[in-house]
Amino acid sequence: MTGSAAILSDVAESVVHLPAVGIAAYCLWLSQRPPDRKHPYGYERVTYFSAGLEGALIIFAALYIFYESIHRLIAGGEIESITTGNLLIALCGILNGFLGWYLIDTGKKQNSLILVADGKHVLSDSYTSVGIVVGLGLVALTGYSFLDPLIALAIAVNILFAGWHLVREAILGLMEKVDPEVEITIRRILLEAEKQHRCYFHELRIRNTGRTTWMEMHMLFPEDVTIRQAHQQATQVEQSIHQELGGRVVITTHMEPWETHEEEHETFPDHPGHHH
Repeated sequence: MTGSAAILSDVAESVVHLPAVGIAAYCLWLSQRPPDRKHPYGYERVTYFSAGLEGALIIFAALYIFYESIHRLIAGGEIESITTGNLLIALCGILNGFLGWYLIDTGKKQNSLILVADGKHVLSDSYTSVGIVVGLGLVALTGYSFLDPLIALAIAVNILFAGWHLVREAILGLMEKVDPEVEITIRRILLEAEKQHRCYFHELRIRNTGRTTWMEMHMLFPEDVTIRQAHQQATQVEQSIHQELGGRVVITTHMEPWETHEEEHETFPDHPGHHH
């Protein structure tokens, strides 16, 4: 309608967003299914696949915009109906801005990677629209039509980084990278517990499957501490972690006597969680 490479870039990203939203909606539904015999940890990790796929689609759109922008920069061409195009893009940009912030805010509150990823995608659409409106305004004022594909190239770079960020976040999630803030919070609680109780912690492992944080640890007690007392102390520690982290946290605690701890672990020196 306008012959603008910048507007074409916005259209390309919007077209890519349509299948991404459909995939995200399905993955969001699937991630909320309860655990079963074949999937004891549930289906939450499908959210990482959704975010990664959405990022890959965004990267594909960015590459297409690169191609079209360079082609139009070389071939040239006139832009028509700049005012009409700018009004449409501005309206879409405002709507996408509100929607993007809402999705991100809701996703963070619900600890939903899918909603956050989709919100970032929509928000990047909004930023793209702002760039297009400003850029086409300059074209209208100066009459330099070559600015249009240059603006589209700048937009493509922004979209490319947004897509890569989603892909990287998905890869780190699938590789079960520990959230440093979560680990710091948990270790602080454990250190406080060691000062208050006669206990010691080690073999801490933390993983995240989407909305749920899974945690494993060994809790060492003196031999004169009864199982009942040890269980009460472990429960207090677990409750503190639940209160601090919020959301869904599943904690597995292995209790053992610290007097014979080294002897028992020497029996299984190749255990993957064994440390000295």
